[in-house]
Amino acid sequence: MVEYQLDKFGLKDTIKSVRGKYEALMAEVIARVARGEPTLYYAWSPSWVMDKLVPGKDVVWLPTPFDAVPPNIKVSTSALVPGVKGCAGGQDPCRMALGQWNYVPIANRDFLAKNPAIKRFLELSRYPRDTWAKWEGDIARDSSPRAIKAAAEAWITENRSTFDG
Repeated sequence: MVEYQLDKFGLKDTIKSVRGKYEALMAEVIARVARGEPTLYYAWSPSWVMDKLVPGKDVVWLPTPFDAVPPNIKVSTSALVPGVKGCAGGQDPCRMALGQWNYVPIANRDFLAKNPAIKRFLELSRYPRDTWAKWEGDIARDSSPRAIKAAAEAWITENRSTFDG
């Protein structure tokens, strides 16, 4: 996708594409931004990266000039995403590299069959993007079962009426 878009947007002569493990690449991006170096990176939201490089404060989302998706990739939503914090020039909707993606909870089918209350809870669960981004940041720092449980318990405490509903 990145190479395709760099070509379609006429950026191959000015942008050096670097590939690697996402977490390592993002650590380098964060360091480059901290040093004030020019940096263009692909990211998604919600993501722990948004905790480190806050759109509208530390960085901006660059809207793409037009849709550019390889023919073999299906995109079921518009690339015009409303309400994107930090879209350059205050554009709303912001034309993203891809359309808006939805994060949804998933679980093992056998587990859900044995636990219908949890299945129903997951069907009803909705979280703001900022909540997902915070969770990703927390898990990036500590992915132990203890830390994940603590994050879940903290969310329940902070959102008791939503949780009870």
